[in-house]
Amino acid sequence: MGEVREVNVKKSVVDSVAVITLTGDLDAHSVELVGSEVLSIMPAHTEVLLDLSEVEHLTSAGLRILLLLYRQGHCLDSAVAVVGLSAELRNVLSASGFLDFFRVADSVSDGIELLVRDVRDDRREPVNA
Repeated sequence: MGEVREVNVKKSVVDSVAVITLTGDLDAHSVELVGSEVLSIMPAHTEVLLDLSEVEHLTSAGLRILLLLYRQGHCLDSAVAVVGLSAELRNVLSASGFLDFFRVADSVSDGIELLVRDVRDDRREPVNA
């Protein structure tokens, strides 16, 4: 049986985007901590970026917490993006249909740019033709 890696959650704010960096395994042992840390940020920030570049393993419990984060973000009209997907994580999210729930970027800086640009575009007034 494999070693259980504790998850570490690091939070910061860059250009009004809440950046949450997860390190470790996203599994049954870590979802409560991850859920409480991320959900506590969502009401205050309409743009949330999950950096999963240091997540090595994702279980069904991890998928459930990502679904919860997506649903909470949708209810709060928040944009949630994920970055740093390994080939394995990308395959799991794609096969489960979860990849379509999130904006996806390769790096933290690309994810922040994507979220800030989307918010700026959403705030533009429609032009009447």
